[in-house]
Amino acid sequence: ALKREELGRIEEVQHIMDELSQKYREVGIESSKILQTKVLLGTLGCFPALDRFFIDGWKMKFKATPTDENIFTFALDNRHEIDDCRKIVNRDIVYPPMKIVDMYFWKLGYDEFQKKKCE
Repeated sequence: ALKREELGRIEEVQHIMDELSQKYREVGIESSKILQTKVLLGTLGCFPALDRFFIDGWKMKFKATPTDENIFTFALDNRHEIDDCRKIVNRDIVYPPMKIVDMYFWKLGYDEFQKKKCE
C-alpha cells in the first residue's frame, strides 16, 4: 500500500531528474523532462512519464497541467484505488503505484486522441 512518506519524496525525484540531466549533458545530450520521467518510470517506477498522452489525460480530468506536487497529491489521495488497480491489472507483475497512475492518465489521453482521429 502507498504510504505518505513514499509520496512525500518530490525533492528526491527532482534530484534524480537533475542528475539524469547532468549525465546526459556530459555526453552531449540535452534531456527533456519527458525523457527524464520516462527513465524514472522505466527504471525506478517512482514517477509517471510526462509524455503527450499522460499530460492530455491529466488535463482532461483536472483542466490543468500536471506538476510534481499535484501528481504526488493525486497518488496519495487515491492510494486505495491505486492499490486495488495494482491487484487486478496483472496478477503476475506487481506494478509500482506511479506506473498505475501513468497507465491511467496515458490511457485517458490516448483514447481521446483516437476518438478525435476517427472524427
